[in-house]
Amino acid sequence: MRQDGFTTGEKSFGVGATLRLPFSTSIAILDDKDFLKRAVYILSHGCKEGLVLRPRDWPGVNCIEAVTRGKKLSGVWYDRTKEYEARKAGVEYRHGEFAKKYDVPLSPLPCLEGLSQGEQRAWYRTLVASIEQETRKHYEREGKRVLGVRGVLRQGPHSRPKKVKRSPAPLCHCSDPDKWRAYRDNYRWNVRFPENCFPPPLAFCGLDPPT
Repeated sequence: MRQDGFTTGEKSFGVGATLRLPFSTSIAILDDKDFLKRAVYILSHGCKEGLVLRPRDWPGVNCIEAVTRGKKLSGVWYDRTKEYEARKAGVEYRHGEFAKKYDVPLSPLPCLEGLSQGEQRAWYRTLVASIEQETRKHYEREGKRVLGVRGVLRQGPHSRPKKVKRSPAPLCHCSDPDKWRAYRDNYRWNVRFPENCFPPPLAFCGLDPPT
């Protein structure tokens, strides 16, 4: 669920206050406007890449039915450590013997906390409908077709694209320039990293913090 939702501490959101990326990188989201942008981004998975026309058509993990219909979201965790130890000890085990099913609870967006569950789901359904509409318009305008569910499932799980888009992660998600600068300055001058670690490089701005 981590790849389809945002997390704050141990809470899982359909979309939430911190965007967690691979390698335990977290990006703060500072205002409601950017909450909406992140919601659109995450729910558009598969559509924006030209793979499916509708978010719910994505055959991999997604939270569409959970946030729009209230369907329980669950996943299976495979204990690879126990599997490894069993193989090392020469013990045979059946597939799934060391697996455990977990429910994934979703908490509402902070900007939706005042709404009932029905109103929240209606909000998500409206958002998903707009994503589907924009996706159709885009590919009709471009004269292109999406790969489709069958095409996605035919892909090798270990295949890699010929070209990979690479760009630096933003310091935070924020639509207010003043709030962004305040967050940057606070991060630059007030964050204390543990001893013997390697903090990220920052631009040299003088020896003293701004006054």
